[in-house]
Amino acid sequence: MGGLKFTKPPGNRQTTRGSGMTVTLKQRTWRTADGKAVPDGHPLAAILIGPPGAKVTDEQARELGLKDGALPKGAEAGPREPTSREALSQQVRDAEAARDGKKGADDSEPGDDRIAKIKEAMRDMAAEVKADPAKEDELFTAAGKPDANVLSSRAGHSVKATERNDLWAEVVIEDEVKNQE
Repeated sequence: MGGLKFTKPPGNRQTTRGSGMTVTLKQRTWRTADGKAVPDGHPLAAILIGPPGAKVTDEQARELGLKDGALPKGAEAGPREPTSREALSQQVRDAEAARDGKKGADDSEPGDDRIAKIKEAMRDMAAEVKADPAKEDELFTAAGKPDANVLSSRAGHSVKATERNDLWAEVVIEDEVKNQE
């Protein structure tokens, strides 16, 4: 009796209904602020892509430079393209200059103190996720940014999504500069 024989795709690829091909991560993988994939523990790691066993699309895997679900050997040593400290410092200065003169949503506290509390809360949230990855869905959005509601609660100030996005970009850049020193 002939019939059809169904086989699993080769390697670690699996077909999922409606989503095309997926690749299973073989290691905990992070993304830097500029979108490069790095392994767990990398000093520029900013946004968690997923733990071992998590699935990403073929397209995402190609964009991140993953080979069969893992980072290439050279990626473990550091960022694929070194980022100049001066360029990162300039990005921080540009972001701060763009924000100058803007008052926060909560004017009960001077802007600099308010912003410092929001950034501190962001760093605390990121540290919590690094320590306990199960908290990621609770503390961060699907886009890898701190949840604005959780952030507002922790910082003690109302934080809108647009402000959160600007400050999160600053935190990531500031931390990259600090890690390069």
